Amino acid sequence: MTSAGSTPTDDAGHPITAAAGPKPLRPDAESTNVLRDFQNSLPPELQEKTPNFGTTPVDRNQLSALVAQAHGNPDEFNAALKNLAGPDPKVSSTPVVLRDGNGNTGTSNLFQVKGADGKNYLMDSQGAHYTDFDDYLRNNPLPEGLTVTRPADLGDPTGDAGSLITSPAHPATGFWPTIEKGGKWLTATGKSLREQGSALNSETPTLSTGLGSGLNSAGAGLEFLGSIVTGVSSGEDLTSRVRHGQGIALDDPRAQADYLNVLSGASNVAAVFGGAAGADGREAAAIAAARGASVLAAPGVGNQAGQLYQD
Repeated sequence: MTSAGSTPTDDAGHPITAAAGPKPLRPDAESTNVLRDFQNSLPPELQEKTPNFGTTPVDRNQLSALVAQAHGNPDEFNAALKNLAGPDPKVSSTPVVLRDGNGNTGTSNLFQVKGADGKNYLMDSQGAHYTDFDDYLRNNPLPEGLTVTRPADLGDPTGDAGSLITSPAHPATGFWPTIEKGGKWLTATGKSLREQGSALNSETPTLSTGLGSGLNSAGAGLEFLGSIVTGVSSGEDLTSRVRHGQGIALDDPRAQADYLNVLSGASNVAAVFGGAAGADGREAAAIAAARGASVLAAPGVGNQAGQLYQD
């Protein structure tokens, strides 16, 4: 709870503060709320301490342990790291806090490394790499609906080194997010129109056949267009995953959703020229399967709270 001019506290009355190494961090308003939820979920002995978001060098054993704690594969991560930065890279780790819409929190780490090309990169525990934090936000594999709390200068040299900030784990704006949303809207609207047309035809077939058939045709057209747009967006997502060193195997849930969306678009093109009806519901089912995990069970999210309280 907080009163004007006072230091915010968690439910046990402990002050909500943060640091990066010996330097205090100023949490913004949303970060204060995240830290409150985070501290309230901790054992009492940790609630009294200040979470430390400092960046620290890690050796190979420490790195493998952090990757494993976040449900990553250390061998695959180390192979990706070697491919990006050579055989003997110097790696630093920065903890971040993740929160879902229900207030559940999890922790993870982002790793900083200089690539073999001389450029600085961020890596997540799945072995994917990003040019900066904005690139991470637009291309990370975290589920929708999360926020990420971190030092403002993590992966952003222009960020305020004394601030702790929170933002959505995926931005809602940008070209490809807009295209994806547009495809989903077209598909959903088309399906709704088709259902309304079918209902009219079945309820009053004599009087409503023309209107019902018109709604059916319009709905089918919008569904077709929506599936094409969604397929193109999913194709771009697969390409982006390759660029960032992320998995596109068939056992990857997000890749599965992309493949099904691409195939759905292709099947609807074939349906137009072959006279067959396109399949309904595959995109929704695929996305539900890809995004159904809770925040604490998601790849890249672990129970690494202890690292935030290292002395």
